[in-house]
Amino acid sequence: MKNNMMIKSQKNNIFRKILNFFKKSFCKNQIVKDSLEKNQETIIINNNDDINKLKQKRKIIDLQIKYENNIIKEEELTEEEKENLINLYKEQISTLEDNIQIELKKLEFYRQKILDTKKNAKK
Repeated sequence: MKNNMMIKSQKNNIFRKILNFFKKSFCKNQIVKDSLEKNQETIIINNNDDINKLKQKRKIIDLQIKYENNIIKEEELTEEEKENLINLYKEQISTLEDNIQIELKKLEFYRQKILDTKKNAKK
C-alpha cells in the first residue's frame, strides 16, 4: 500500500512540475506580451507627438515663406505667430552657424593638408 502511495505522489510530482513549467512559460510570455504592448503604445504616442511637431513646424515654415514673399504682412500676424517665426529664425541661424563652423574646420583641414604636401615636396 505504501508503494502505491509513493507512485501516486511521484506522478503528481512530475505532473506538477510539468504544469508549473507551462504556467511559468505562459506567465513569462504574458509578461513579455504586456511589455511589448506597452512599448508599442508608447511608440505610437511618441510618433503622434513627433508628427504633430512636424506639422506645426511645417505650418510655421509656410508662414515664413508667405511673410518673406509679402503675402502676409507683419500687422496681420498674431503674437503667437510672431513668436513662432522668431524662434524659427533663431533656430535657422543657429543651424547655419553650426554649418559654417563645420565648413571652416574642413577648410582648415584641407589647408593644413596642402601645407604639409608643399613641405614634403620641398624636401
